Amino acid sequence: METDKLEKHEAMQFLREYNEQEIFYQQYQQKKHDNQSLQLFLKDYDQNNFMQKQIYIEEFLLRGQNEFEKEDTMWLGQEKDIEVRKYSRFMPQLSAIHDFFEMIYVLENEMYVEVEDKKIVLKSGDIAFIPPDTIHKPLVMENTIAIQIMIRKSTFQKVFFKMLKGNHVISEFFLNALYIRENKHILIFHSHLDKNLLDCSLQLFIENHNRFPSYQLIMNNLFEILL
Repeated sequence: METDKLEKHEAMQFLREYNEQEIFYQQYQQKKHDNQSLQLFLKDYDQNNFMQKQIYIEEFLLRGQNEFEKEDTMWLGQEKDIEVRKYSRFMPQLSAIHDFFEMIYVLENEMYVEVEDKKIVLKSGDIAFIPPDTIHKPLVMENTIAIQIMIRKSTFQKVFFKMLKGNHVISEFFLNALYIRENKHILIFHSHLDKNLLDCSLQLFIENHNRFPSYQLIMNNLFEILL
Protein backbone atom coordinates (compact mmCIF):
# COMPACT_ATOMS: atom_id res chain seq x y z
CA MET A 1 0.00 0.00 0.00
CA GLU A 2 1.19 3.46 -0.88
CA THR A 3 0.51 4.84 2.61
CA ASP A 4 3.14 2.47 4.01
CA LYS A 5 5.91 3.96 1.88
CA LEU A 6 8.28 6.36 3.57
CA GLU A 7 9.44 9.65 2.06
CA LYS A 8 12.76 11.19 3.04
CA HIS A 9 11.24 14.22 4.78
CA GLU A 10 9.14 11.84 6.95
CA ALA A 11 12.03 9.66 8.11
CA MET A 12 12.94 11.38 11.39
CA GLN A 13 9.31 11.74 12.46
CA PHE A 14 8.73 8.07 11.61
CA LEU A 15 11.73 7.11 13.77
CA ARG A 16 10.43 9.20 16.69
CA GLU A 17 7.06 7.41 16.69
CA TYR A 18 6.74 4.23 18.74
CA ASN A 19 6.76 1.06 16.66
CA GLU A 20 5.28 -2.33 17.49
CA GLN A 21 8.41 -3.56 19.29
CA GLU A 22 8.67 -0.45 21.46
CA ILE A 23 5.00 -0.59 22.45
CA PHE A 24 5.47 -4.22 23.45
CA TYR A 25 8.67 -3.50 25.39
CA GLN A 26 7.05 -0.60 27.23
CA GLN A 27 4.14 -2.81 28.35
CA TYR A 28 6.56 -5.62 29.20
CA GLN A 29 8.64 -3.32 31.42
CA GLN A 30 5.47 -2.20 33.26
CA LYS A 31 4.42 -5.82 33.95
CA LYS A 32 7.84 -7.25 34.66
CA HIS A 33 7.79 -6.44 38.40
CA ASP A 34 4.68 -8.58 38.99
CA ASN A 35 5.19 -12.16 37.87
CA GLN A 36 1.46 -12.96 37.67
CA SER A 37 0.71 -9.92 35.48
CA LEU A 38 3.72 -10.75 33.32
CA GLN A 39 2.62 -14.35 32.73
CA LEU A 40 -0.91 -13.20 31.83
CA PHE A 41 0.54 -10.62 29.46
CA LEU A 42 2.92 -13.08 27.75
CA LYS A 43 0.41 -15.90 27.29
CA ASP A 44 -1.20 -13.95 24.43
CA TYR A 45 2.05 -14.07 22.45
CA ASP A 46 3.59 -16.80 20.35
CA GLN A 47 7.28 -17.30 21.05
CA ASN A 48 8.10 -18.07 17.39
CA ASN A 49 6.39 -14.86 16.36
CA PHE A 50 8.75 -12.95 18.62
CA MET A 51 11.82 -14.14 16.74
CA GLN A 52 10.27 -13.11 13.43
CA LYS A 53 9.55 -9.65 14.82
CA GLN A 54 13.01 -9.40 16.40
CA ILE A 55 11.59 -8.97 19.90
CA TYR A 56 14.00 -10.28 22.53
CA ILE A 57 13.09 -10.90 26.17
CA GLU A 58 14.83 -13.24 28.58
CA GLU A 59 11.67 -15.33 29.16
CA PHE A 60 11.66 -16.45 25.53
CA LEU A 61 15.39 -16.68 24.90
CA LEU A 62 15.67 -20.32 25.82
CA ARG A 63 19.23 -20.63 24.59
CA GLY A 64 20.34 -17.35 26.06
CA GLN A 65 22.79 -15.43 23.94
CA ASN A 66 22.85 -18.04 21.17
CA GLU A 67 19.58 -16.61 19.88
CA PHE A 68 21.53 -13.59 18.73
CA GLU A 69 24.47 -15.35 17.15
CA LYS A 70 23.59 -16.34 13.61
CA GLU A 71 22.89 -14.29 10.52
CA ASP A 72 19.86 -16.54 9.92
CA THR A 73 18.16 -15.12 13.02
CA MET A 74 18.51 -11.58 11.73
CA TRP A 75 17.82 -12.17 8.05
CA LEU A 76 15.37 -15.09 8.41
CA GLY A 77 16.56 -16.68 5.18
CA GLN A 78 16.36 -13.52 3.09
CA GLU A 79 18.96 -13.15 0.35
CA LYS A 80 20.09 -9.66 1.25
CA ASP A 81 23.35 -8.19 2.43
CA ILE A 82 22.31 -5.37 4.73
CA GLU A 83 19.49 -4.95 7.26
CA VAL A 84 18.65 -1.56 8.81
CA ARG A 85 16.33 -0.94 11.70
CA LYS A 86 15.66 1.41 14.57
CA TYR A 87 17.09 0.59 17.98
CA SER A 88 14.05 -0.13 20.14
CA ARG A 89 13.49 2.10 23.14
CA PHE A 90 12.46 0.29 26.36
CA MET A 91 14.22 -2.89 25.19
CA PRO A 92 15.58 -5.07 28.02
CA GLN A 93 19.28 -4.78 28.73
CA LEU A 94 20.40 -8.13 27.33
CA SER A 95 23.86 -9.15 26.22
CA ALA A 96 24.07 -9.83 22.50
CA ILE A 97 26.62 -11.64 20.37
CA HIS A 98 26.31 -12.22 16.64
CA ASP A 99 28.29 -13.25 13.58
CA PHE A 100 27.75 -10.12 11.49
CA PHE A 101 29.00 -6.53 11.63
CA GLU A 102 26.82 -3.96 13.34
CA MET A 103 26.96 -0.22 12.89
CA ILE A 104 25.12 1.97 15.42
CA TYR A 105 24.30 5.56 14.50
CA VAL A 106 22.82 7.77 17.24
CA LEU A 107 20.57 10.45 15.71
CA GLU A 108 19.14 12.07 18.86
CA ASN A 109 20.20 12.13 22.51
CA GLU A 110 22.51 9.32 23.67
CA MET A 111 22.78 5.61 24.45
CA TYR A 112 25.31 3.30 26.07
CA VAL A 113 27.00 0.14 24.89
CA GLU A 114 28.75 -2.17 27.33
CA VAL A 115 31.63 -4.05 25.67
CA GLU A 116 33.94 -6.33 27.63
CA ASP A 117 32.69 -4.82 30.94
CA LYS A 118 33.39 -1.29 29.73
CA LYS A 119 30.49 1.14 29.38
CA ILE A 120 30.80 3.42 26.35
CA VAL A 121 28.64 6.52 25.87
CA LEU A 122 27.43 7.19 22.31
CA LYS A 123 26.18 10.74 21.91
CA SER A 124 24.12 12.29 19.13
CA GLY A 125 26.08 12.01 15.86
CA ASP A 126 28.31 9.15 17.07
CA ILE A 127 28.78 6.10 14.85
CA ALA A 128 30.07 2.84 16.33
CA PHE A 129 31.17 -0.29 14.45
CA ILE A 130 30.92 -3.56 16.40
CA PRO A 131 32.82 -6.55 14.96
CA PRO A 132 31.33 -10.06 14.82
CA ASP A 133 31.54 -12.33 17.89
CA THR A 134 31.83 -9.41 20.32
CA ILE A 135 29.62 -9.60 23.41
CA HIS A 136 27.92 -6.24 23.85
CA LYS A 137 24.96 -4.89 25.76
CA PRO A 138 23.08 -1.88 24.32
CA LEU A 139 21.34 0.45 26.78
CA VAL A 140 18.83 2.63 24.95
CA MET A 141 17.24 5.62 26.68
CA GLU A 142 13.55 6.44 26.44
CA ASN A 143 14.24 9.53 24.32
CA THR A 144 17.02 8.05 22.17
CA ILE A 145 16.71 7.77 18.40
CA ALA A 146 19.33 5.43 16.97
CA ILE A 147 19.52 3.10 14.00
CA GLN A 148 21.47 -0.11 13.60
CA ILE A 149 22.89 -1.20 10.27
CA MET A 150 23.76 -4.91 10.15
CA ILE A 151 26.06 -6.25 7.43
CA ARG A 152 26.85 -9.88 6.69
CA LYS A 153 30.51 -10.87 6.97
CA SER A 154 30.35 -12.44 3.52
CA THR A 155 29.16 -9.10 2.11
CA PHE A 156 32.38 -7.44 3.14
CA GLN A 157 34.41 -10.11 1.41
CA LYS A 158 32.19 -10.02 -1.68
CA VAL A 159 30.82 -6.49 -2.12
CA PHE A 160 33.09 -4.15 -0.20
CA PHE A 161 36.42 -5.87 -0.75
CA LYS A 162 37.87 -2.93 -2.69
CA MET A 163 37.06 -0.73 0.31
CA LEU A 164 39.30 -2.98 2.43
CA LYS A 165 42.35 -2.35 0.26
CA GLY A 166 42.87 1.20 1.50
CA ASN A 167 45.43 1.82 4.21
CA HIS A 168 43.20 3.53 6.75
CA VAL A 169 41.49 2.92 10.08
CA ILE A 170 38.26 1.48 8.59
CA SER A 171 40.00 -1.03 6.32
CA GLU A 172 42.26 -2.08 9.20
CA PHE A 173 39.26 -2.57 11.49
CA PHE A 174 37.34 -4.77 9.03
CA LEU A 175 40.37 -6.80 7.92
CA ASN A 176 41.22 -7.53 11.57
CA ALA A 177 37.65 -8.57 12.30
CA LEU A 178 37.38 -10.76 9.18
CA TYR A 179 40.75 -12.49 9.12
CA ILE A 180 42.66 -12.04 12.39
CA ARG A 181 39.59 -12.20 14.64
CA GLU A 182 41.44 -10.95 17.67
CA ASN A 183 39.78 -7.55 17.47
CA LYS A 184 37.29 -7.09 20.29
CA HIS A 185 37.44 -3.31 20.10
CA ILE A 186 34.66 -1.20 18.69
CA LEU A 187 35.42 1.66 16.33
CA ILE A 188 33.76 5.01 17.10
CA PHE A 189 33.50 8.12 14.93
CA HIS A 190 32.20 11.45 16.22
CA SER A 191 30.41 12.69 13.10
CA HIS A 192 28.61 15.63 14.78
CA LEU A 193 25.59 14.73 12.61
CA ASP A 194 27.46 15.51 9.40
CA LYS A 195 24.75 16.20 6.81
CA ASN A 196 26.10 13.80 4.16
CA LEU A 197 26.41 10.92 6.63
CA LEU A 198 22.99 11.63 8.09
CA ASP A 199 21.32 11.80 4.65
CA CYS A 200 23.05 8.61 3.53
CA SER A 201 22.07 6.71 6.70
CA LEU A 202 18.44 7.86 6.56
CA GLN A 203 18.28 6.89 2.88
CA LEU A 204 19.54 3.42 3.84
CA PHE A 205 16.77 3.16 6.43
CA ILE A 206 14.16 4.32 3.88
CA GLU A 207 15.32 1.88 1.18
CA ASN A 208 15.17 -0.97 3.72
CA HIS A 209 11.67 0.11 4.76
CA ASN A 210 10.18 0.66 1.29
CA ARG A 211 11.84 -2.33 -0.44
CA PHE A 212 11.30 -1.07 -3.98
CA PRO A 213 12.76 -3.16 -6.86
CA SER A 214 16.60 -3.23 -6.79
CA TYR A 215 16.62 -1.79 -3.25
CA GLN A 216 19.36 -4.23 -2.16
CA LEU A 217 21.73 -2.96 -4.83
CA ILE A 218 20.92 0.63 -3.85
CA MET A 219 21.56 -0.18 -0.17
CA ASN A 220 24.95 -1.71 -0.98
CA ASN A 221 25.89 1.40 -2.97
CA LEU A 222 24.71 3.69 -0.17
CA PHE A 223 26.71 1.76 2.43
CA GLU A 224 29.82 2.00 0.25
CA ILE A 225 29.30 5.79 0.05
CA LEU A 226 28.86 5.86 3.83
CA LEU A 227 32.18 4.06 4.35
